[in-house]
Amino acid sequence: MIGGTPVWVETDGEREVRISWGDAGSPAAGLAAALGEAITLAVRSGVPAEHLIEKFLNLRFLPDGETTDPEIPAATSVADYLARRLAHDWLTPEQRRKLNLHTPDDPWPDAYRPAAP
Repeated sequence: MIGGTPVWVETDGEREVRISWGDAGSPAAGLAAALGEAITLAVRSGVPAEHLIEKFLNLRFLPDGETTDPEIPAATSVADYLARRLAHDWLTPEQRRKLNLHTPDDPWPDAYRPAAP
């Protein structure tokens, strides 16, 4: 859940991404599934995961806010949550530090900051 909206992201050791967001058949669900497939194909074709993560990190759109994921307690959007989840699952601590992301053992007090007025 992100900001009270059901969102599900799953990754595995084969660098596959599955995303579920919204009701089955809805535009959000279709776009989420397509994004997961596109990321999977890109990474399997040699695009570094770090580059994709960098592009999605800190994007802002609804839903946003607190999550039910204890490793990623807040996100600025579904894309931001996806980037943080992929960074946690796929990147080394050094790669995460280069992207200014906390390591899994660090606290996340500033993971979500409201947009400036």
